[in-house]
Amino acid sequence: MIIAIGNGTACRETEQLVSELISDLDSGKTCILPDPPPPPPKPVFVPPPAKVVPPPNPVEGASPSAEGSPPAADVPPPIPIEPVVEAVVPPPEPVAPPPPPEPVVPPPPPEPLPDLPKDIAFVIVNEAGASDYSASPIAREEFPNFDATTRGTISIGRRLQDPLAELVKIDPQHVGVGLYQHDVRPKHLKESLEAVIESCVNEVGVELNTASVPLLRHVSGLNQLVARDIVEYRTKNGPFRHRAQLKEVPGIGDARFTQAAGFLKIPNSEDPFDTTWIHPESYAIALQALTELGFAPADLRDPAKHTALRDKLNAVNLTEFAAKLNVSEPAVNDIFEALAKPGRDPRDDRPPPIFKKGILKLEDLQPGMELKGTVLNVVPFGAFVDIGLKDTGLVHISQMANRYIKNPYEIVAVGDVVTVWVLKVEEDRRRASLTMISPGTERKPPERRPVEARPPREPREERPPSDRGSRPPRPPMQQRPEGQQQPQRGGPPSRGGPPQRGGPPRGGPRRFGPGANVGEQAQSPPLPPPPPPPPKKPQKPKALPKLSQDALKGKAPLHTFGELEAFFKAKDAPPPPPPAPPAPEAAVPPPVESPSTEAPAPTPPPDTTEGGQPG
Repeated sequence: MIIAIGNGTACRETEQLVSELISDLDSGKTCILPDPPPPPPKPVFVPPPAKVVPPPNPVEGASPSAEGSPPAADVPPPIPIEPVVEAVVPPPEPVAPPPPPEPVVPPPPPEPLPDLPKDIAFVIVNEAGASDYSASPIAREEFPNFDATTRGTISIGRRLQDPLAELVKIDPQHVGVGLYQHDVRPKHLKESLEAVIESCVNEVGVELNTASVPLLRHVSGLNQLVARDIVEYRTKNGPFRHRAQLKEVPGIGDARFTQAAGFLKIPNSEDPFDTTWIHPESYAIALQALTELGFAPADLRDPAKHTALRDKLNAVNLTEFAAKLNVSEPAVNDIFEALAKPGRDPRDDRPPPIFKKGILKLEDLQPGMELKGTVLNVVPFGAFVDIGLKDTGLVHISQMANRYIKNPYEIVAVGDVVTVWVLKVEEDRRRASLTMISPGTERKPPERRPVEARPPREPREERPPSDRGSRPPRPPMQQRPEGQQQPQRGGPPSRGGPPQRGGPPRGGPRRFGPGANVGEQAQSPPLPPPPPPPPKKPQKPKALPKLSQDALKGKAPLHTFGELEAFFKAKDAPPPPPPAPPAPEAAVPPPVESPSTEAPAPTPPPDTTEGGQPG
């Protein structure tokens, strides 16, 4: 019996409650329920007493007579007046006293709790995206009569049974795929996640008679509409009996069947090959291979014969067997792997989830303790591992392997079950440092080679004292008259430029050390100060962008700081003076037309001939 607990806000409190319950069951404790409170006493109705009105007083002047004496003759007898009663209520019946309390009988001892399986445990399940699923149309279609809380609870339990079939119902962006998923374009992120989900579904395979629409649509060759047609056909005609029945579903042709049939499995199929990864096109080759090895297809359902079948398959020479069947060697290898493990689920090779029976406290941890945990999150500097504490432990990237690691994803991924050892416990900060390196196998720094002892150096021979200091000092340098240029070093002086340096020094090599003439340096006149640098030219003011009238009025947006500066400068500038009114134009009298005199037409030049006579 397994109890699934989601890793939500109250995960640790629920885990502690379940662990205490399991501890009580293991110790055989009984559950004593408190007695219910006694019911309140019923109120007793007591009617109010009746009011009696007294009779009126007798008439004044009448004297009472003695009892038995006759009335006086002159006095008439008084008229008897009966008392008036407003209401006559019978007196209440006497209430019987309550019976004496019965002696208290001690309750029988509580019955012990029913025997539960001894292997009862609990496991922490990642509930990321459960709230999104509970409010999705898929959840309302599957459980129309349940509320959102119940749907989320069912989803957490199903994730323990078949995580892949349940997680495909949730948008992968809501599961939490990393720290920087929002830095990627949503379109590219969705395409990448869809490709990963499709790869996982096709690697694990799908059970055709129990798969839902969200799971079937990720099978290679199928889509949302075809997956819904398969579910409707299964609901109407019952479960599929063999893979060939898929061709009866509308929308599945030969090409789609060829592409999808190898990933759809039917455990209780009429054909035993439908439980394997063998494609229907290779059923004849698989049957021939089993016949050559002395087995029948029905033997695939008998676990007792699987070991013998594997031994014979391992003893076969693939090259010779492929040539005998006239099939390629990789195809024969794939068929043999499918026959060796019929109904194999690739997830069986991964470590199972961690089942717990008690809760772990931080005070229980000791350095060097070995634990198993589940990776909850991977970050650039390490991984957070759930080892059963209220706060997760951290495995630093330097404690993941005995080698250099650039990215923690090279070693672990979210959901991996890893073995860790306690490295350090900090009770004041409520955290634990873990390591994935087994104690005693830590990487040791490279040993440094011992420095070989060098033989002592021989003392240097004393040199004779230098005779440089015995030279007479140079005569003092003569001062130049004003206006005369200093001779340049390294060549003739240049015209209109700074002095050139880099030529051979004047007067031979310069001398330094104790033999140098220090007095010469002290007697040399100081160099003139360098001329001041020329003043910098003022920079031209930067031209501001021109703004439109709408921008100046505040009706159009400003896009740059330059436009903003131009806006405020235009606002602070004085308004332009109003234009001067145009001067009135003087009336120009119309021109007086003078009588036109026709000018005589010009006479053409006379045409002369060679002799000079007119023609």
